[in-house]
Amino acid sequence: MMPLSSGVSRVHTITLPLPFRLKAVNLYLLEDCEGHILIDAGVNTPEASDALDEALRDLDVRWESIHTVFITHYHSDHCGLAALVRKRSRAAVYMAREDFNLLRTFERRPDTMVGPEGFYVEHGMPRKMVGMLGAATALLMDAIVPFRPDRFYRHGEVIARQPFRFLPLHTPGHTVGHTCLFEKNSGLLFSGDHVLDPITPNISACPANPLTNPLGSYLRSLSGLVGLKVSRTLPGHGNPIVDLNGRIRSIHVHHEDRTRRVLEALDAGAGDAFTVSLVIFGDDLDLLERWMAFQEILAHLVWLEDEGRVARTMEGTRVCFRAA
Repeated sequence: MMPLSSGVSRVHTITLPLPFRLKAVNLYLLEDCEGHILIDAGVNTPEASDALDEALRDLDVRWESIHTVFITHYHSDHCGLAALVRKRSRAAVYMAREDFNLLRTFERRPDTMVGPEGFYVEHGMPRKMVGMLGAATALLMDAIVPFRPDRFYRHGEVIARQPFRFLPLHTPGHTVGHTCLFEKNSGLLFSGDHVLDPITPNISACPANPLTNPLGSYLRSLSGLVGLKVSRTLPGHGNPIVDLNGRIRSIHVHHEDRTRRVLEALDAGAGDAFTVSLVIFGDDLDLLERWMAFQEILAHLVWLEDEGRVARTMEGTRVCFRAA
């Protein structure tokens, strides 16, 4: 529990369990003049739901006192329980329109989350592995109770909840509509999955992602946070970040290093995105992690292509990349 600028107001970190290798997600509960605000909602599992119930009881917070829920992005570990929270509290749920539109598409057509088999095969992924992705990603949709936001963010427009003034910041990259919440009075930045420490967010290039150059979008929106008068950054996973600008610099260095390793893999003969992902990440990954690793490497290759540093070629039925 961390005091804010007001002597009465408080922000509480609520950590919920995840059924992934990444073991936990952070939610944030803020006390304002009317009740409580919840930032993100956790994943739809019995364990997470029970943990949220227990956390609220420990804090002596009634469900009915939660009047606003801010969702940072559409991934299941951040919005999975939004419908349950709203049902119990009648809170107004905020979300980015871009992310909701994508989520609604996935709900109506679960196959679009993965996309066409041919896309993956031509980038080097074994056809058998592609065939298993549909069932695996369906589990991700099961981790979200379907919901519709009550309101969409108007990026740049302050949302006042006394004594707080939240500025939604559109930070595309991790998702197309990812939104950080900057509380202007205290200087707290609720960064979702945009800025993490010590890990870095997954940036994926895939058929379902409307961003044509996801890594380029991410790096630009990351740099866009420099200059904000942030007192502390509260991320969706991991510990609070005291030095935001320092962490941004280190994330840029991470991607520069990843870029160097991708180019080295290409020089060594790993031409397609899937093969490069094996070189960079190894093979100690489950199916969903392998899928994410492939998409992350493809995002780097697309960024390098956009920068003119690699060129895309067709070698038989495979899409390959070579240093330009």
